Amino acid sequence: MERRRVLSHYVCEKDVEDRTMTLPGVWAIRCHALMADEITLTTVNGKQWVVGVIRSNDGKIILTGEAVNQFNAHYNLVVSNEVEFQTGSGRNFFVRIRKYDGVEIDYESDGGKPNDRKNRVPPTLSIMLGEEDLNAGFLSIPASWGEQYTAFAGSREVQVVVADGMMWNLMTQKKPDNIVTLTGNELKYFINHYKIRTSFRLMFEYMDDDMFRVVVMDNLGVEIDYPKIISVGMALNDNI
Repeated sequence: MERRRVLSHYVCEKDVEDRTMTLPGVWAIRCHALMADEITLTTVNGKQWVVGVIRSNDGKIILTGEAVNQFNAHYNLVVSNEVEFQTGSGRNFFVRIRKYDGVEIDYESDGGKPNDRKNRVPPTLSIMLGEEDLNAGFLSIPASWGEQYTAFAGSREVQVVVADGMMWNLMTQKKPDNIVTLTGNELKYFINHYKIRTSFRLMFEYMDDDMFRVVVMDNLGVEIDYPKIISVGMALNDNI
């Protein structure tokens, strides 16, 4: 049985110009629903879009049709916006949209079901990892994150629970130039354990003030196959 995955796509100029969405062909290998002729996209507040799926001559997946055009226009998608696809049952995908700084958009005025506090879906944030940060041993956090979440506003401990169930204790650190970084003794083990490289993506889903669920995606935006491990201690030992 195919497991559920998270996939991430950054809107490019071709998407905007062609009013389509072009995705890597490897997505269909990891998610067979993308081999269908059409799929259903459902946003956080229940709004749905049925879009066509075709394959280009070079194997890429193209979401097309009037519904994609309407979807792009409705959310005013521009270059560097991020569209996240979470696989669901059959041909259904749960979709989230984030701005250029990795902060999820506000769906309150979207015209679908109200995302009220009782049934509220936890908001998400995401970053693409750069070579400079990885070489330096820290991850730079957009300043806008700290404006919305106290965990990223200054120097404090943050717990991240990866989708494989492992928990890591990291630190946010505010530098004199007001740049906030994610660091800590366990960060290098976290990076090594998941074999994180340049252009990998991390999606943070809010759980509590100082706790986030994290999904790791590779440079093509596909959630990785997580290493089999039963404790952080084993991960630390593996990296000694």
